[in-house]
Amino acid sequence: MPIIKINNNPISIQSSTDHSMLTDLLNAGIGYPYECVTGKCGLCKFELIQGNIIKTEENPTGLSSRDLKKGNRHLACKCKLNSDLDIKVKLDNKFIQKTKISKIRSSVISKELLTHDFIKITLKPDENMSWLPGQFCLLSDPLLPSIDRAYSIANNYIKDGHIDFYIKRVPDGIFSNHIFDKINIDSTLILKGPFGHSYYQRSNRKLLIIGGGSGLSYAASIAKQAFSEGKDFLFYYGSRSTQDIPNWSSLVFTNNEIIDIKTVLSQSNNEWTGPTGFLHEVVNEDLGASLCEFDIYLAGPPVMVECSIKSFFDQGVPSENIHYDSFY
Repeated sequence: MPIIKINNNPISIQSSTDHSMLTDLLNAGIGYPYECVTGKCGLCKFELIQGNIIKTEENPTGLSSRDLKKGNRHLACKCKLNSDLDIKVKLDNKFIQKTKISKIRSSVISKELLTHDFIKITLKPDENMSWLPGQFCLLSDPLLPSIDRAYSIANNYIKDGHIDFYIKRVPDGIFSNHIFDKINIDSTLILKGPFGHSYYQRSNRKLLIIGGGSGLSYAASIAKQAFSEGKDFLFYYGSRSTQDIPNWSSLVFTNNEIIDIKTVLSQSNNEWTGPTGFLHEVVNEDLGASLCEFDIYLAGPPVMVECSIKSFFDQGVPSENIHYDSFY
């Protein structure tokens, strides 16, 4: 059992060849900082003082050229434990994992197009998995070794043992195109998770849910949980054009009821009579200073998330009322 000295405090870690160093640390109850777990955000960076690691990706984009030049900066999500370590990193209790992270085989039991480039896949895992609404998993295929991608879980609980994901096709994206074109019913996918600390939390404040593009899964999971509790909420979703608006009839809750979603298009046309423009600007125009009365759950591309958070801060919304996931 490796001993990791973090900021001069030694901790025994149960390591696994199935998991990254980050996962081992989180499963040990350590408040280790992270966000994307795919090597892009850089939040899980640490300084290696002493010891050996196994790097699973040589130059992840989350490390700057300066980090690479120093040679002792690494990302915990792209390393595996190989010995006792001495590292430096700023820990924070808000990152303490509330659900166990596991690696589970699953079978694809259905595929459904939501738009021309958005698909819903439903998986049946070989083992039970618990998660909190708003968390995500890494998906991989044994046929594509060393490739995994992070996707938010779209349902808020296991219904009949099933887990839903809404996946957007990314131009030149190896894995998303594989999901669309190669994955069939009964195909095997590997789940690693759940990850994420921007999950649903009960409160007495009003609830605002905002999803842009690939943030649909996250937003849907939060909405479904609120709906199951009988809590009212506002739901905004941003798309590029009318052809990018999902098939909302697939977002069924209980008793075949459908949530009320306000769709905002960034590209207007003669057929569209709804709001257009930047999603956060439409939200601000509708709600203004009343945004301070809401818990806000936000997911989408990093630029959208960053602009939204800044505009909410300008309205006086405290940071603790904003929960968000950026999709890198």
